[in-house]
Amino acid sequence: HPRHLTVLMFWLVCFRPPSASSIDPPPATKSPCPSDYISWYQNCYKLVEEAASWEAAQAACRQQDRGDLVSVDSSYEQAFLSGVVLKGKHEAWMGLRRQGDGSYKWSDGWPVFFTQWGPGEPSNLQDEGCVVGYNFGQWNDEHCNVSRKFICKHANRESASRHVTGVEASSHQS
Repeated sequence: HPRHLTVLMFWLVCFRPPSASSIDPPPATKSPCPSDYISWYQNCYKLVEEAASWEAAQAACRQQDRGDLVSVDSSYEQAFLSGVVLKGKHEAWMGLRRQGDGSYKWSDGWPVFFTQWGPGEPSNLQDEGCVVGYNFGQWNDEHCNVSRKFICKHANRESASRHVTGVEASSHQS
């Protein structure tokens, strides 16, 4: 009967046993990242403010924390980098670099299936082969010896589920 159900609901809401309100909240989740990194989808990111060439930046990421310059595999990750890590203010080296055959490869070995080139990029001008992120998430190929801030990434490649499992339709492939 609906009336019995209403009385029961009233009793459950208004007369909860006192033990229900004394349950301790769960412990805070521990970040999988070092203290100076930002955690997102089991990966760790760090903006390094000290400018360096692409090679020196890559060496610093590997030496300091056994990471790599950042690889980006989705528009979601790009938005996170632009908004949270870079805060829309900086140009920074990424781990993408042109190879001898003209293709691009991430320094951490992750496949290149997402790109977000700016208008007219990559220009592939002579000696421009390293990629910098700028202007709220657009990418540009640049001379590798230019000193820039850079983003290091610790990727949890063993994770059973990357947050994106397929190729995005909105990507601009080179």
